[in-house]
Amino acid sequence: MIATIGQIVTILDLTTDAEIDKARMLLPIVQSDVIDYTNNLFTENDRYVSGDGIAFVSSGRQITDEDEGFIDASFYAGMDIYVDGSLNNDGIYEVANVAAGTLTLASDFNLIDEDAGEGVIIWKVKFPQALTLIAAQMIKALMSGDRLAGIKAKSLGDYSETFEIGGNSYPVGIEKALNKYRRIAWE
Repeated sequence: MIATIGQIVTILDLTTDAEIDKARMLLPIVQSDVIDYTNNLFTENDRYVSGDGIAFVSSGRQITDEDEGFIDASFYAGMDIYVDGSLNNDGIYEVANVAAGTLTLASDFNLIDEDAGEGVIIWKVKFPQALTLIAAQMIKALMSGDRLAGIKAKSLGDYSETFEIGGNSYPVGIEKALNKYRRIAWE
């Protein structure tokens, strides 16, 4: 994940179960928004496993590799991976357990059964640490009634506050912070 729920709770000083549950629900949405906005999967070019012996097993949330290369490629429990080239299982997943020929995914993730095929690559994903704070700010914006209602300014007596809302309905400052991670998108 782009951040742990513990990091988000600490940064945003969340105290109630309702706030924490909402942040937990928003975290994967924010991660997806970051990836979409930056056009960046944050994969490590030198950390991957590929081959024609990679299969997907839904019942155990497992990805298997006939070549047993997961440990040699330094995959570990808790890391994020990006699956590319499969028929039905492309995406980012969190790894719960690693054995030489098997990755077991965290319970939040589901797979579709798929026999081994050519062209599957499993990349290690590493989000820059600075994205933790940006993700927390994005969650705060999503939790804010102002952001959801599209309010651009508010005032109370002599006090007034103006918000700049960017193209993705996040404050412009958040989008500016993400710009350094953007990659060119070819259409």
